Amino acid sequence: MILNLNKKENLYCPICKEKLIIDGTIRYIDCCNTTNISDKYICKNNKCYLYNNSYWNDYGDYFSLNHISFEKKFGHTKYAALNSFAKKIEIEIYKKGLKDKTYLSPLLTLLWLKPYIEHNYKADKWGNILKKTYKLKFLKKQKDSKEYNIYYISGIKMFFFSLKQFKIKYKKYLNNKTENIIYEIYNEFNDNWDKRNYKKLYKKYIKIRYFHIINNIKKEYNFYKKLNKYRYKKITENDFNELLKICPNNINLIYKLKNISASGKILDNFIRKEKLLAIL
Repeated sequence: MILNLNKKENLYCPICKEKLIIDGTIRYIDCCNTTNISDKYICKNNKCYLYNNSYWNDYGDYFSLNHISFEKKFGHTKYAALNSFAKKIEIEIYKKGLKDKTYLSPLLTLLWLKPYIEHNYKADKWGNILKKTYKLKFLKKQKDSKEYNIYYISGIKMFFFSLKQFKIKYKKYLNNKTENIIYEIYNEFNDNWDKRNYKKLYKKYIKIRYFHIINNIKKEYNFYKKLNKYRYKKITENDFNELLKICPNNINLIYKLKNISASGKILDNFIRKEKLLAIL
């Protein structure tokens, strides 16, 4: 979501609902540890307990040294300005003043897991709840612990998640065969340290589904592996010919070699001989 702060909307006090007025500027640090400058909004209602004790920024974020005592005294926890993005986040992300989870009995899963229902909300900038949704999730016990304190994700869900991530990497590989992408794809096929069942099934699936690229990936991986040995030394003609035998037809890898090679004439002769100038 992109916020257009050039067109500023009126902000309102969350307690008395009065329109907030601008009273100078403030400097604050956001969640990304970045310093920002914003208009300072205050409540003009002298009967409101936030009068002279609180202020807000352009986003509707609330600032006060007394908000903890306010919560104890008045039982109010939602202080983001009305008609602001911060008020929407207060409901949807922080769920202030709302039910977050409903825990169910572990007996439903024969004490293996502890199920709970997660409550989610959609809200507008005035704090009105537009939609409620519910999602069933599970907690499992940590090893040598009696407490259910680890979020549980099923093997089926992790299988499809891993497959989705692989498809993203494969698409990048087809569009731009960089060294990092080739290493990542190669490791997907060859790393066997993870012994979980879903991971074993995932490895078998991608090896069958994408068998047509395994040989190319292996050649390109070996090319880069050998190429890195020459990163800080001059490549001789014998070295260059050895690299070309591993993967002779990949234009991107030839470019990579040209960037680090101290032997430009060898590469130029190869390009001229193979008539690659038109392609490049």
